[in-house]
Amino acid sequence: MFKMNWQEISQIRKNGDYLRARDLARVELQNFPNSLQLKSQIEWTYYSEIKEITTKLKQTDPVDQRLVQQLIKTYEDYIKGETRRPEMAFSMILQLISPYAIHFPDFYNYVHWFGKAALRAEDWEVTTYIDKQGKERSNLPVAYEVSRGLCKWAKTAQDLKKEQADFCLEWANQARSKLSDEDAIWLDWDAVAVLRRMGNYENASQVLSSVLKLKKSEFWVWAEAARIYQFDQKDLALACFCKAMLCKTEEKFLVTAHLDFAKLLISLEMFDEASFEINQSIKIRNENQWKLPEELNHLIQSNWFDPNKNDLKAAKEFYEEHASDALSLCFDEIRKVSATYLGQLKIKREGKKPKEFAKFSIKNGNKFESLLANGFNHLKMKKGAPVLITLGIQEDSNQNLVVNVVEQMEGEEWGCTNQQFGVISYISDDYENIKVFLNKDQELKLDQNILRGLKDKISIGSKLKCFSTINAKTQRVEISHVELANSAKISDMKEEKGELRKNPKGFGFVNDIFISPNLIKNTEDKTLINVQAIFSKQRDKDTYSWKAISIS
Repeated sequence: MFKMNWQEISQIRKNGDYLRARDLARVELQNFPNSLQLKSQIEWTYYSEIKEITTKLKQTDPVDQRLVQQLIKTYEDYIKGETRRPEMAFSMILQLISPYAIHFPDFYNYVHWFGKAALRAEDWEVTTYIDKQGKERSNLPVAYEVSRGLCKWAKTAQDLKKEQADFCLEWANQARSKLSDEDAIWLDWDAVAVLRRMGNYENASQVLSSVLKLKKSEFWVWAEAARIYQFDQKDLALACFCKAMLCKTEEKFLVTAHLDFAKLLISLEMFDEASFEINQSIKIRNENQWKLPEELNHLIQSNWFDPNKNDLKAAKEFYEEHASDALSLCFDEIRKVSATYLGQLKIKREGKKPKEFAKFSIKNGNKFESLLANGFNHLKMKKGAPVLITLGIQEDSNQNLVVNVVEQMEGEEWGCTNQQFGVISYISDDYENIKVFLNKDQELKLDQNILRGLKDKISIGSKLKCFSTINAKTQRVEISHVELANSAKISDMKEEKGELRKNPKGFGFVNDIFISPNLIKNTEDKTLINVQAIFSKQRDKDTYSWKAISIS
């Protein structure tokens, strides 16, 4: 017989005297060491004590460190005992402490020690209930709270190791798989910070896209996006900061974003704009009687800093000009595709400095199409290099955004371009206008940059291997690279030897090949000549005929 049975102990616990209930249960457990009821009561006393502490913590701002230390001591005392896992009390205690994970130096060690098996199957599932108004509500699983706790811990942990970050993200991914985008938004947000800290910007941008879709009007999500892209896609980061500044919020909440934006603008040598952001950051701090950080004091000593840059109207115009580019980050799909790097392209803009893009070629169906990517003007790879690009796809838009580029060491140069043979059909006297004939329907002007290094090796009739793409907007074929290919066979081209039949007007024929006067002005009638000819469209007509491009 119990001196005091477990029901009586339970009532003492429920009355709020959980320390006495725990002591009584431990005394009785010495007599009945296998009693599950007594063991359960001990666990529930810890739950009651921890719940009381966390309830008080919720009411403190900033967090009361004495209560935090009390929470840590109570939890560590709890896990030193004979805790049963999986068990409801264990799960509920874990749920209570997880929001305070950043205050637990050993939170990672706790979770790593007991592992996923310590949770019940239901701890991974969303549960639903009907509230007092008759509406269906959902409770997020315990695993969600633990995963958020792990990610928060990883965000702030000193000397975070890769294996620790991977462990936290593994929990997050498993918990995430059970949730909708809407339910997972804060878990995704925490995971983004961990990925960014580990330098995994590609995956960070992928996870962030789901948050962006749901929180387009919130400044903090755009500011975080900017911090992710600031290292390798500065133009996109600029757009995200601009978007953040246009979001409706109290000015004081933007104090850090202004400073971070300023640092990005400095790296872009946009010093007037950087000065404005610094001045805004100072203004907010002065209005709230906040101390200026050392970093800010250092910046205002710079030679380029202008304390008079305070034109809000001009700043808003600047924000509005660039912010729209950020909206493309709200992806519906992330896709990785092989591509060829085509180099950098500068597009002139009236009254503004040129905008620079990286140019790629990707396969779309049975065509190779060119794609412009904003924010990749830092790429140093060789033209024609094989790359793997990550695309953000929007279902309601034809615009695909390049979010990451990785060079493929084992890929084929110019592999994602249309490769066909052509022949030089025209060269102007100054070599400024050079055309290549590909087939009867395609004769294109070659860009001078493409022929750099080849000018002294080519003449009319020279055969080339051409690497081209289709401009997705204009549907025009664009040649990006050529190589000499003297032995190539070219469609709609022939070489014939025959007797020249010269017309008094200056033109002539060899068999059915028309020869223009400029080619034969120094050649006598009935001379035996070799002719290179192309089958091309006659000027101002819809008919085709053979036309000589060179003779010998």
